[in-house]
Amino acid sequence: MRPWCAVVLTACLGSVLLLGGCGAPLPRHAESANPAGTAPPSPTPPQDLMISATQARSPASLEQLAHRRVIFIGEVHDRQAHHRDQLAVVRALHQAGVPLAIGLEAFQRPFQRHLDDYVAGRIGELELRRLSDYDRRWGFDFALYRDVVVYARDQGIPLVALNAPSELVARVSQGGLAALSPGQGPSLPVPPEPAQGAYRDRLLAAFGAHGHVGDAERLARFLDVQMLWDEAMAEAAADYLAAHPDTTLVILAGMVHVAYVDAIPRRLWRRLPVAQAWVFPDLPVAGGGQRAIGEAGQSPGR
Repeated sequence: MRPWCAVVLTACLGSVLLLGGCGAPLPRHAESANPAGTAPPSPTPPQDLMISATQARSPASLEQLAHRRVIFIGEVHDRQAHHRDQLAVVRALHQAGVPLAIGLEAFQRPFQRHLDDYVAGRIGELELRRLSDYDRRWGFDFALYRDVVVYARDQGIPLVALNAPSELVARVSQGGLAALSPGQGPSLPVPPEPAQGAYRDRLLAAFGAHGHVGDAERLARFLDVQMLWDEAMAEAAADYLAAHPDTTLVILAGMVHVAYVDAIPRRLWRRLPVAQAWVFPDLPVAGGGQRAIGEAGQSPGR
């Protein structure tokens, strides 16, 4: 079964963060401890670098992106054009000399060693898919991601599994976040941030759009699983960044997880306040041009 995030993506994303101009780059090591007597970091990452995939490949934007520790590149999972944009940005960053790793929602964290083996050339694509149980656990056509993972292998760019294991998601979908209590299997080291405010409102809209209004128990589990995905991916990203302080992590994940600051971005910031940037896929417009998602209230659909 495909993850519920594929269902959530059917909600209207017309309120996706608008793309603004590029602000001055933050210090690359913004996550360093605060000196004594200084104010703690903001509870929310600054959103001062939000650009389209086309803009991201310009020399000026690449210079700014090089100073960020995290670059979110959103996707609608089954849109090949979004994956082409992701590859184009990754290639431009790599060719510009930015030390990269690529974080993937499509792979679950317990299978990290198989991604390492693939990048090292010890296994091929078929072994990677089989050993990571990709087709059953993710379910979207591997061809959508092939160009990115092949480029990573060919260039020696680490691939990082971000997603929570299906077994953990199943436990939460049945027993809620209480199922993550200590001593009962895998758990999240950092307590999850509750579903509230705009985050909760978006999930309520997605839930209601599928005819489940009034089913309180099912809604509670829906909210818990969505929080689990965001918290688990934030945890995996923070762990990698802490272990690799000179690397920029490019996170490729569904729009619902990365386009909103209260999803993965703020949950990652709680763990490690690193400088972040957002890159949105381009949409074709009349005349052959491109428009970035978020402009003019355009919704990317699923």
